[in-house]
Amino acid sequence: MGNSQHINAYADGRRILLTRGLLDWLNTDEDVAVVIAREISHNVLQHAKQLQQTATLSAMIDGLLVFKPDPSTVNASNGIKVVPEKMDQEADRLALYMLARANYDPTNFSRVLKRLSQAPYASQANSYQTLHPWTEERQNLIVSTLKEIRQKQSTKKVLVP
Repeated sequence: MGNSQHINAYADGRRILLTRGLLDWLNTDEDVAVVIAREISHNVLQHAKQLQQTATLSAMIDGLLVFKPDPSTVNASNGIKVVPEKMDQEADRLALYMLARANYDPTNFSRVLKRLSQAPYASQANSYQTLHPWTEERQNLIVSTLKEIRQKQSTKKVLVP
């Protein structure tokens, strides 16, 4: 957990961090599970490495782990790049499968991400919404992945993407 009221989560390729502000903003453990699954998915898919920002994200996580973080760490972009939509879609798809396999209701996924897109300070350079824009294409992929998961569950097939 990062010691910041900033509403965000980070994945550096081997660790994930959710800020105190994000945990306060989310309503339920299932909401937290959605964000954790997405961040783990970014790590599994090696998105930080592909974006060549592993060191940048590691420094962000390290900076937020201290008791009294430097506020400039979370208020600026600090070199963190906007995640390309294709990578967000890949993480969404994998996270949905992770949630279903862990017996969470994956239908909460869209609701949580839409709520995050409306979080305070969404215009900040380093906000969750800025780094992970919510788009109709992402929503469509989530809907089709949920149908795919339901189909596999109903036919007792293995839940793998």
